[in-house]
Amino acid sequence: MEQKVSNEITKPKEITIQAPELAPYLTGVGEVECGDIEGSGSLWKFSTGYFVLTNDHVVRGATNCTFTIQDSPNDTKHSGVWKLELIDNNWNNTTDISLLRLAIWPATAEISTSISNLNYLITNMPKCPTSMEIGSPIVIIGYPVYAKKTVEYDSGSGTQFFRTVTNGIISSHDTTVKYFQGLPYSNYFVSAKIDSGNSGGIAFSKTTNGLCVLGIPTWLTIGNYETQGLIQNIHNVIYQE
Repeated sequence: MEQKVSNEITKPKEITIQAPELAPYLTGVGEVECGDIEGSGSLWKFSTGYFVLTNDHVVRGATNCTFTIQDSPNDTKHSGVWKLELIDNNWNNTTDISLLRLAIWPATAEISTSISNLNYLITNMPKCPTSMEIGSPIVIIGYPVYAKKTVEYDSGSGTQFFRTVTNGIISSHDTTVKYFQGLPYSNYFVSAKIDSGNSGGIAFSKTTNGLCVLGIPTWLTIGNYETQGLIQNIHNVIYQE
């Protein structure tokens, strides 16, 4: 009896990031505005209070900053504008990171959503391994400039930023931060679309165990014909010198 032998090779299941996985975390990311400087930030809850994590270059030198979630008209629980109190910004002096305390504007206290009721689910997400493989999937959540629109009202006009999600892969490891900045881990070049305004947002990746926090979108590198975003490794962000 002739027996056929299959030549097919079983391929490992591709890891992808699905919309239902992201949905619980979207309202945990808002717009940070400090005068003429605009960026993004994510909500974090610690034993010492409620905070927004963003890039230091977004808030550096500012005296008045706000945190806004304005693209959820049907989600009053997570819509509003809150004051950001500048504190001892850097967890370390090497990364471009600031942690700011959330506060309610006194003039709007009666109509502002309670700070404690905002979406802090990102705080409890697992952090990705210290070195994710090249080719791993990633998504970036933030408020880029290309998603800014002018809105006409009866009494005038204004601008509105819309939260966006872009996807891609880890393209390469940025090892220069290890050798020239003294950080313990490589950062990441990523192919996901990134623009001004994405700075300070959040980047997720995924392992076989599920979604994880990859790091903070910070820079955009421009080549001759292509751009790449740079993500600060979350383990560098929380590194204590």
